[in-house]
Amino acid sequence: MLIILAKLKYSFFPSGKRIGRWEDFRQGSELEDIRFGSSFIGSSKESLTMFFAPEKKQCLWILGPEDKIIREMPVIIYESLPVSNISRINQVPLSDQYPPEDIFGVEPPHTWCFFYEKAELAQQYEDWSEITRLWAEAEKNGFSPGNGAEYIVFINGFAQTNKWERARELTVKSNKLGNSIRPTLCEFWGNLQLSTLASTERESATDAVFNKLNCVP
Repeated sequence: MLIILAKLKYSFFPSGKRIGRWEDFRQGSELEDIRFGSSFIGSSKESLTMFFAPEKKQCLWILGPEDKIIREMPVIIYESLPVSNISRINQVPLSDQYPPEDIFGVEPPHTWCFFYEKAELAQQYEDWSEITRLWAEAEKNGFSPGNGAEYIVFINGFAQTNKWERARELTVKSNKLGNSIRPTLCEFWGNLQLSTLASTERESATDAVFNKLNCVP
């Protein structure tokens, strides 16, 4: 008997199940999944690393290699991060009918996580002004992060648009949501020194952040 399996475009591998050795995964390995009469074959280098911990007041995080600076995620997250390929995420939907409502239902209300996810997408395409616009709209509607790490994309947006004082203010707010975010913020501001143009405003904001957070330059 010949059984022809339907082909799946995507598959979900929770907690790294069925991916083999992490060393091979990072080098580029073939991933296979067969279930419910369907099959999936893909490359680990076309994968996305996701982390969701709503009990920590966290939105769904779709992570890239640069997110290794975030502390206290499960160890398994850091194993897959180096090859998480966020370039696979399109800036616009395939159509105004995507994703289909008959499967996913109607779009949920725009609460904090809507603005956060949109800002992460804007960051991927270096649309810095969109990030600052999204912050302003979220703030106007009374929304703000419940997890310190979710400030970082907005800090970056303000820094990249030379609004350094605003970036500093959000950093202080982020740090109030738990001491574990402090090392991440220090490292992030250190990285900003390498990715932005020097200015008096930048140096002033950086000095203020490093002093407030007791960062080691």
